[in-house]
Amino acid sequence: MKIAVAGKGGVGKTIVSAMMVRKLIEYGKGPILVIDADPNANLNILLGVNYTRTVSDIVEEFKTRTSRGVSKVDILKMEFQDILVEEEHFDLVVMGAPEGPGCYCAVNDILREIVKQFAKNYPYVIFDAEAGLEHLSRKTAGEIDLLILVSEPNVSSLNTLLKVKEIINHIGLKVNQYLYVINKIRREPASYIQ
Repeated sequence: MKIAVAGKGGVGKTIVSAMMVRKLIEYGKGPILVIDADPNANLNILLGVNYTRTVSDIVEEFKTRTSRGVSKVDILKMEFQDILVEEEHFDLVVMGAPEGPGCYCAVNDILREIVKQFAKNYPYVIFDAEAGLEHLSRKTAGEIDLLILVSEPNVSSLNTLLKVKEIINHIGLKVNQYLYVINKIRREPASYIQ
């Protein structure tokens, strides 16, 4: 099952993602592939693990690397396996900084396919998306079984949820189920619902 968590910055996506991982572990569901797609990666802190390299690091290193008889795909698979933080109940991949000048899109496309292949080995994949819609619009997560849209109880944040759904429909991303989490409510919930 692929679960993606999305919404505006600062609404609590990473906390929701970490809670999902913890609950799945508690219920004996695993192993879990956890993908931190936020350039300001900190899901590892909430999960109590460290990482040394990111997917972005692989892309940067690959730009200057020459292969000696090994295909680019095989090199990237080996490198991807190397950045995977393996724990007892989950494995973590940190995407890192977004593409900048001199985009190396071919490598990113290959890595996206590698992530897709690795994800097949896990009954659960938790995708902690960056703020905004970049990874969703690029379909980095691929088909999503459950999209958790996190919002704060204000008009701006709630409007973002509507925009996310519009974009998903526009780009043809397949989402099987939606769950809306309104986070940081400080008053009686009924007053917000009305």
